[in-house]
Amino acid sequence: TTRNGQGSPISVIKVETRTLSDGADFIRPQFTIYLSNKGDGRVFSPKENIETVCSPVGIDYSAADVIAIDDVSFSGYNLKRGDIKCDLKEGTLKLREEETVQNVNYFRCTLNPGLLRSNTPNYETPLYIKLKYGYTDTITRNVKIETVNDGY
Repeated sequence: TTRNGQGSPISVIKVETRTLSDGADFIRPQFTIYLSNKGDGRVFSPKENIETVCSPVGIDYSAADVIAIDDVSFSGYNLKRGDIKCDLKEGTLKLREEETVQNVNYFRCTLNPGLLRSNTPNYETPLYIKLKYGYTDTITRNVKIETVNDGY
């Protein structure tokens, strides 16, 4: 478990919810999901080969700090099935190193039109967010190498 208790270095740090009108009979819940790298390592695209990532060559800048949003779901609706649309480029989010007001790590997902009636009473439901990414972290230690005389 990481310092923030979510069990992963990439953390959901905030979720904002809005309800958009979809005519007189329907509503469209919208979620703005904020992510942050709370670990000390580096994120890379899950499409990258770990041998390449850990090699002296490394990875291309376009694959660094990339998280794939595998699924977002709530109340039986989900992204994979097409009930929800997210404002992602090819299903991914590129993390920014600095999280300023103008440069935050977030994406928005909205329920598609015509799925949730406006007369549905308010209710609470879990929001599931499934992320895919690679992660590397480095630990440096000094070691002492000693010569062993084994009689040869």
